[in-house]
Amino acid sequence: MTVLTFKSRQAAEQPQPVKPVRARLELEQLPVAPTTNLYLEDAVRGRLIIGKHTIESLDGIQLGLAAYVANVGSVEVLAPSLAGEVIILSGSRQAPVELDNLEHVAGKSMKAKRQRAEFWFLKRLHVALRAARNSKRAPLGSLDGWEREKLPNAIALVPLELRVNNRFKRASGYKEDGSPLTAKGIELAARNHRVLSAFKADKAAYNIDIPWDYIHRSESPQGPVAINGPAYLAVQRMLRKWLFPRMPANYAELWTSFEFCQDLEMMLFSPFGGPVDPEWVKSHRAARRKLYPETSDLFEACLAGQASAIVALQLHRDWLAVLSTQFVEVTTDASGEQ
Repeated sequence: MTVLTFKSRQAAEQPQPVKPVRARLELEQLPVAPTTNLYLEDAVRGRLIIGKHTIESLDGIQLGLAAYVANVGSVEVLAPSLAGEVIILSGSRQAPVELDNLEHVAGKSMKAKRQRAEFWFLKRLHVALRAARNSKRAPLGSLDGWEREKLPNAIALVPLELRVNNRFKRASGYKEDGSPLTAKGIELAARNHRVLSAFKADKAAYNIDIPWDYIHRSESPQGPVAINGPAYLAVQRMLRKWLFPRMPANYAELWTSFEFCQDLEMMLFSPFGGPVDPEWVKSHRAARRKLYPETSDLFEACLAGQASAIVALQLHRDWLAVLSTQFVEVTTDASGEQ
């Protein structure tokens, strides 16, 4: 039997990215009256040729933005000052050395001034194209300003059939000052959000959620303890994770096993998200071995996630009873202070 596979509607409806095109740019020197100005403004006209279409402008920035609108990724440049040499301006790379060489021309002759005018036209075009194609790295305020003040004029230059990018692409997130967040910055922001949420809820990421109101103890910590309803399920879940074979028989076992499991969670899961600080783990493990040497074997096996070793240790000793020997009763005075 022949089996036909079909793409999901969601996958079919997702727009495919349009591959950037390469355009050709021809510079024309316009006639000007003799001038002593260092640079000849509006003395250069750029013709951006994309297939059968030609886009013209006297403004390098405007033409660079028009190239972005038409999804141009790189431009082959033909200019009088290049003497037949072709240079490539890419929206993803720095300007080539040949472009910078156009600026470094000595003298005040008309030829030198025209060459510098061509340099600035091409420089502005390249800066605008590169900035537009890398708009995710730009401050949000700059993007909004350029999109409002400069992009509409550039769009008007581009024929309808060539228009691809009518807006600047934005970063996934921005800081309060409008600067874009990198992937690492987004992760850090999410982590800070989790920390703040945990702080507001008074619940760190490593907390074991046991509803203590459902637990009733005897006056003596070694006396029976009643673990009711949701508290029973929470305690059972906590102990099963580390393969304890039974429930606590008294409050001392309950409290010390809770501290034991909480300590493990703190060393495995950071309240800030991401990995736990290895130096903190190292020092905390050393301190715990020194304070509680009798339970260090079980603690280390749990920390390493060695299930077979944990099972063997649980079969060998009643660890809830061992842990209960570490119980210290905390009393409060009339003011509620410990």
